[in-house]
Amino acid sequence: MERDTKSPEQDRVQLKSRKGTWKRYLKIFTRIRLPWLWIVIYLVVDLGGVNLGINETDYTARLMAGETTAAVVTALVLLILLRLLVDSASIFLRQVASGRMIQNTRDALTAKVLRLPMRYFQGEPPRDAVYRIVSKAYVIESSFIVVLLPLVTAGYTAVGVFGRVANYDWRLSAILLGFIPVQIFLAFLFGRVNYFLNNREAEINSNLIDRLAEMVANIPLAKAFAREDKEADMGEQLTRRLYRLNIRGSWLSQLQDLSQSAVDLLQSALITVVAYGLFQAEAINLRAWTSFFLFSSVFTSSVREFTMYWNNLKTIQGGAEWIGDILDQPEESQAGAPCGNLTGDITMEKVNFAYTEGHSVLQNLSCTFEDGKITALLGESGCGKTTLANLLLRLYEPDQGTITVGTNLAEQYALDSYRQQFVMVSQTGLLFSGTVRENMQYGNGAVSDAAMWSALEQAGAAGFVRASPAAWMPGWRSTATTSPAASGSAWRRPAAAPGGGQGAALGEPLPDLR
Repeated sequence: MERDTKSPEQDRVQLKSRKGTWKRYLKIFTRIRLPWLWIVIYLVVDLGGVNLGINETDYTARLMAGETTAAVVTALVLLILLRLLVDSASIFLRQVASGRMIQNTRDALTAKVLRLPMRYFQGEPPRDAVYRIVSKAYVIESSFIVVLLPLVTAGYTAVGVFGRVANYDWRLSAILLGFIPVQIFLAFLFGRVNYFLNNREAEINSNLIDRLAEMVANIPLAKAFAREDKEADMGEQLTRRLYRLNIRGSWLSQLQDLSQSAVDLLQSALITVVAYGLFQAEAINLRAWTSFFLFSSVFTSSVREFTMYWNNLKTIQGGAEWIGDILDQPEESQAGAPCGNLTGDITMEKVNFAYTEGHSVLQNLSCTFEDGKITALLGESGCGKTTLANLLLRLYEPDQGTITVGTNLAEQYALDSYRQQFVMVSQTGLLFSGTVRENMQYGNGAVSDAAMWSALEQAGAAGFVRASPAAWMPGWRSTATTSPAASGSAWRRPAAAPGGGQGAALGEPLPDLR
């Protein structure tokens, strides 16, 4: 999704949705592995609770109409207890299904981000992808748990209840049906506005996170140029816009509740007047009137929930746009044959490349890296040395020209196996959380401890690593004063530290080797 460059005036509420919203939204469900078994079990148990609730309402109406027999009271008590058990089971199943969906969504998004080409990250800050994975992974879970499954339950409840009340009097039933179009109209109206507000809020939140991350990472620079006030003003502009959107959302929610309450009040008043007239004319008896009144409130609540879930669905769709933007991106092609140890000269012939259209970095470049020889690339900063290395690794593909290894085009090899033939040492220090050992094994987990200690000695970092609080191996520490590889010193389990704690272990902070 493009960075938010809109002004506060363009945050005004809109009723027009983006074209293709439904298609993109439904497409997301085909790309996430869903826990269908848990979803089905939860839905069956939940619908069973609905049936128990309908019967409970029926027995409550009989009791209120004067049927105080032991059979009615006993049946009502048993129904209440059974419904409590079923509701508890339903809550547990919902939590399991919900957790599985969130986990699977995050797994799918993480895997997708790792397979995106480097060009994607040119116009999309990495922090934006993090925001989508962490904050927007609830889209699928919310779609099912907050909307789709409750939508089925509400519809099932409305149909089941109406089947009961339709037998009392057709005029009362007609009143219930007559208000449904009004509630549907309100749901569509407020749903569109909620979609816009949620989508806009997600954009501003993403940009606020980007801004805060940049500010924290570059605090020394901001202080050196005395830019603290300017940075604070820029952050305040985003928070102010976010506040205004939240206030509009609050007003919208209040207006929606007020509108629904007015419709419910009008419907209840009309039913009361008509039912009173029918009772006076002896067209219905007291039990029928009591039962209808109780069931009509359940029916109205179900229809209102039905429209509320539609409103929630439009709100969720606004967040789904952010998930769809990542899932719709083309991935790096994994096509090609696996390669063993690559041999032969690497040749680049008439290669053209530009990060952005119209701004070429390499033009008509031809060169050869001879097999078995060391080739150094020298040149001014920005002349294209890193770009050339990125092309050799196929982090980017040439706009024109070819790259061959031996007699085969580089693109003929499967991407993963091709990249495994290369070793890259970045010009910037990159460290992952964990131990020094885990970082050194990042590209090749089969490297021996002796080889790693040798590399640390050559880099002049062995003494620093040995003296650091981070452990070389989980739960172990060297007793040697020199490299274990050189002295053959034994390894021992560290004794309990003062206060009962263990010595340095895998989870301790990684020393800064940069």
